[in-house]
Amino acid sequence: PGGKGGAGETELTGETAEKVTAAALAEYPGATVERVETDSEGVYEAHIVTADGTPVIVAVGERREGNS
Repeated sequence: PGGKGGAGETELTGETAEKVTAAALAEYPGATVERVETDSEGVYEAHIVTADGTPVIVAVGERREGNS
């Protein structure tokens, strides 16, 4: 699954990857998870494609400052 993330992003593995994947799929049932990673600010992200084909990045865990 997935490709490489950008600079400062680290691919998640093991139990953390499973939890982030499960959280993303709970929010977007039927989606395909392309990759799960931490971004350069340490936020867990799931890069998914929804059932209707829309690419989405789901932030899991702490929200970034300034996002609502």
